[in-house]
Amino acid sequence: MKIKNQKSKVKSQNYGFTPTPVKHKALLNCRQRRPVLDMVWGFSLLEIIIAVFVVIVGLLGTYGVFSRMISQTSSISSRLTAIYLAQEGIELVRNIRDGNWIEGENWDSGLADGLAIGESKDYIIDYDDPGLSDFEDKFLNLDANGFYSYNPSAGTTKFKRKITITKIAVDELKVSVMVDHPDTSVVVQEHLYNWK
Repeated sequence: MKIKNQKSKVKSQNYGFTPTPVKHKALLNCRQRRPVLDMVWGFSLLEIIIAVFVVIVGLLGTYGVFSRMISQTSSISSRLTAIYLAQEGIELVRNIRDGNWIEGENWDSGLADGLAIGESKDYIIDYDDPGLSDFEDKFLNLDANGFYSYNPSAGTTKFKRKITITKIAVDELKVSVMVDHPDTSVVVQEHLYNWK
């Protein structure tokens, strides 16, 4: 009678574990002289293996998300810098046009010299250059102040910038700036007019 009561107490304390039979030598069945099986509640080996598998899959998924986030952050940073460098190229060409107006020169002086309508030419320029230079396939450098230039004493980057000016009409130039980086390539275009 006592054994049935103990079993019913054990069943009422079931917390979701699988019952595992355990032999107790102290509890002997007097008639058969063999150990009595008692049910102990705990984890089975299969449950532990499944739980470990689920945890490992969760950790691998989390690792994959974080590694992809880190690589995307690097790529996005390079793309944003390339966009800013392309926009800077457009602004530098626009400044040359505006400077020509202020100095009373022809509006496209230094921009489309010698170009016929439909022709184009490639250039490079630094932020502190007074005018455009013929294109050379070289990397921009980053100086100590955080400015990108072609100054060889600055630290080399992986960015290249090419400015292409096409003469569309007598009073219109198309400016196309392409910035290349191993992660990305950006092209920005703008039309400049002699509207003054």
